[in-house]
Amino acid sequence: MKKILLPLIAVCCLAPAAVFAAQQHPLVTDMAQTVEERKLEAETALEYISDDQDGRKASAFKFEETITAGIIPKVDAFIKIPYSRVKVEQGGASNTENGFNDFTIGAKWNFVTVDKTALSVKPYLTLPVGDEDKGFGTGKTGYGASLIATMELDKQLSFDANLVLDHQERKGADSVNTFGGAVAGKFQATKELKALAEVVVSKEDTDGAKAQSFLTVGAIYEVAKDIDVDGGLRLGLTKETEDYAILAGVTFKF
Repeated sequence: MKKILLPLIAVCCLAPAAVFAAQQHPLVTDMAQTVEERKLEAETALEYISDDQDGRKASAFKFEETITAGIIPKVDAFIKIPYSRVKVEQGGASNTENGFNDFTIGAKWNFVTVDKTALSVKPYLTLPVGDEDKGFGTGKTGYGASLIATMELDKQLSFDANLVLDHQERKGADSVNTFGGAVAGKFQATKELKALAEVVVSKEDTDGAKAQSFLTVGAIYEVAKDIDVDGGLRLGLTKETEDYAILAGVTFKF
């Protein structure tokens, strides 16, 4: 069961969503805008993830806390702290593991803003906090960067596009580069309610690796001036991605 558990933890908790260090739950596609100078945002995200592969059923509960602070105008910094509990069942037997995943720290710089279009770059590091023997981490420090574009068509409709390159060293194995792309659309339905959708694709550079892709739909609702709640559904579009995930979160702004 241990050999079965490790790859399914990777499906549920490590890729492809983890390649995108976004701060726009329930999406993994990030926006170019940054948190204002001397402002702070704390985002708590909860996910239930389900995947069924060849008679092996995996389910995971994932808790993730992201804290983002505005450092100077158009520059913010963040830390992302994920924790997961994964259960795998096969042939009447089951096994459960839980623990922290690798942490992520990074910064975002909005280096271009022209009219309603903005461009940002977002470098990051992944810290080897997760137990690699259980499948919750890589065992080594990784790094990557995102190029982020946001275009506002009008007051109601906007689009985000991300390109990501992620590099991970792994104990006892070759390093892995992952290339990712994502496109998201956001529609301001009312003053408080925003509808969201995205398509995400990623692929490792290892031999035999196949592209992974998923679709997310959801919404963000502003319950108070500085409090947003969100929810969504993520659907795997390829066999290598989890079957589905139910998403919920809350963001406090200070």
